[in-house]
Amino acid sequence: MPKTQNKKREIEFSIKSIKVLEFHESNPSTLPLSESEELNSKSTVRYELGFKPPEDLILFRIYTHFFHESEGEKYPLFSLTSEYAFEVKHFKELFKKTNSDEFDVPHELLVIFINIAIAGTRGMIVASIRNDRYKNIYLPIFNPQKLLQNLLEQQLKNVKEEKQKGV
Repeated sequence: MPKTQNKKREIEFSIKSIKVLEFHESNPSTLPLSESEELNSKSTVRYELGFKPPEDLILFRIYTHFFHESEGEKYPLFSLTSEYAFEVKHFKELFKKTNSDEFDVPHELLVIFINIAIAGTRGMIVASIRNDRYKNIYLPIFNPQKLLQNLLEQQLKNVKEEKQKGV
């Protein structure tokens, strides 16, 4: 009896675009500390994952905000918003459609895209900052798998809330 081979199709993708949607850097003279005092830098990071069905693009957007915290007050240092668009070759053939414009994309592939976007955004931040004082700020580390899990849970919650509003 001949053996049947399980053909696995390789997934190929390209990065269609990388954009800095917004960058802002505050003047350090507005901070309530002297130049010799150390910054107490904190950050907030927000992510969005989306699909652009007509072009079969997977979009990943990152919103970063870094600030100095002093006596309960937050003073903006810099912020950057980036967007990545990924195109997967043979997208519709590879991924099963789950409803009108959603596809079942493997989590492993999304984690790869998240890693690319995080690394690229780190580079954008370093390349964009002009003030030497801000260049010494440490950038946070993220677990991309946990990040994806949180994104998917939030999207599911949003869908449930939208359905409840429509009823």
